[in-house]
Amino acid sequence: MVLQSNPSPNRPEKRQTPRVAAKIEVSLHTENNFYAGITENLSEGGLFIATYENLPVGTELELTVAIPNHPPIKTTGTVRWIREHNQFTSDVSPGVGVQFQQLGDSDRRAIEAFLRTRAPMLYEV
Repeated sequence: MVLQSNPSPNRPEKRQTPRVAAKIEVSLHTENNFYAGITENLSEGGLFIATYENLPVGTELELTVAIPNHPPIKTTGTVRWIREHNQFTSDVSPGVGVQFQQLGDSDRRAIEAFLRTRAPMLYEV
């Protein structure tokens, strides 16, 4: 049995830091719209936001992330991948994978501290 932090064995893992499961409130602003969502997971490099909104790869976002016991983190990110709604796999949420672009040092330390309190996501392959 091999464990890795990638939920899809058909897609190579590109992350440089492990993800942790985390339900955290996040608000997103694009050039024209405002959205609210919940993260499914978080890493030092970015997060997955569960949403039915159509946000194409490459979309630049302004993010506000509500890490527990820390002031809201305001940063920017870029949509790197999309998981579309699939009626046959209703056990997984649609949404977008977002890579942080401009994360301040204190905010990065707050995310790192939060991540240390949680176990990484591992999947059997």
